[in-house]
Amino acid sequence: MKEITPSQLDPRLQKQIENARKAVKQNPSYATDILASIVARNIACLEVRQLLRQAQLALAPAKPSALRQLLNKVTRMPAAIGMAAKVAKNPRQALLAAEELLARDVSNPVGHRMLGLAATALGMSATANFAYAGLLHVEPQDSENAKLLMRLYLESGQNQAALKVGDDACRVHPSDRELQNLIKQAAVEQSINKGKWEADESFRDKLKDEAQSQQLEQAGRAKTGESGLREIIAAGLKAVAAEPENINYYRDLVSNYRKLGELDQALQWLGQARQMDSGKADVSLERLEVSLKREVMAQSIQAKQQALADDPHSEVLQAELEIYAPKSVVFIWNRRKIWCSAIPMNSATVMNWASCISRRVRWMKPSSSCNWHSVVQRCVSMH
Repeated sequence: MKEITPSQLDPRLQKQIENARKAVKQNPSYATDILASIVARNIACLEVRQLLRQAQLALAPAKPSALRQLLNKVTRMPAAIGMAAKVAKNPRQALLAAEELLARDVSNPVGHRMLGLAATALGMSATANFAYAGLLHVEPQDSENAKLLMRLYLESGQNQAALKVGDDACRVHPSDRELQNLIKQAAVEQSINKGKWEADESFRDKLKDEAQSQQLEQAGRAKTGESGLREIIAAGLKAVAAEPENINYYRDLVSNYRKLGELDQALQWLGQARQMDSGKADVSLERLEVSLKREVMAQSIQAKQQALADDPHSEVLQAELEIYAPKSVVFIWNRRKIWCSAIPMNSATVMNWASCISRRVRWMKPSSSCNWHSVVQRCVSMH
């Protein structure tokens, strides 16, 4: 079943939806009645379902009493029994039953899970993602909910959303190996898509884009004021001296030094954070370290390119550039090799990575000291 938007519904229903949208905050009870009726008749309209959930959350008590929580657990048990069988027998009916459960108690995890199962069976992937996001919201301490939602986001190409879920869950479960592997997989996919190394452009063009990005960052830094950042860093240094085991102070220092463009200082403090017990298992710090090192390499190559532009006939500068630039490719290759060993691989992913590396170095002269054809072949042979 294909999901639809409100614009595809009857104009009269569209008018009711707009009225309910305006009433979600002021009169959530009225909005809930209208939206629940529309969802029951148009189960594929995700936007209306999202509005309905907002209204239901507005009606829900901020913190249920202990007696209410006990009653909720007791009433959830019958619905949970045979849930998969109900979905397999009639997914549409199961989806409606899930909405009835959530209408009585929007924090009912059984309702969210049944909605996700039914939506998946009906082929409504976005609705399934929404359902499991709701499940994670009501049961944030369950790492299995986070991992399930991450897998769904990765399947639908929502790598940034998967990373957000993973980072939040990793703070609660820092030693969960499966969770860390999913975060690494999301980071790899995002790196490929965000960098667009697979696009038909040269390494020089990509560095030019990164240089423009750095110029924008410098302009933003000028607005906030370097002196302000210096004051923040000074306060951060005092905080680290007072609480050397608080990794959050190290994160702040790394972030502020990065904003100043002092990447060596940022890497130094990041290294200290990574040596702490809590930092060793922090995948987000590992990704940040990779990103900073890439920025350092890009700055160095950019400086050499600028020098070569000023003196285009300098054989020394040309030789230095051709020697230094491959280091960034080797670095990316080594990082992806590590990630390769930690995540499930398939031939398409490996070939994509090989293609990325191949395109990044195709502007090099054939006389370059590194055999790039061999590098690409090693990528493929890993599968």
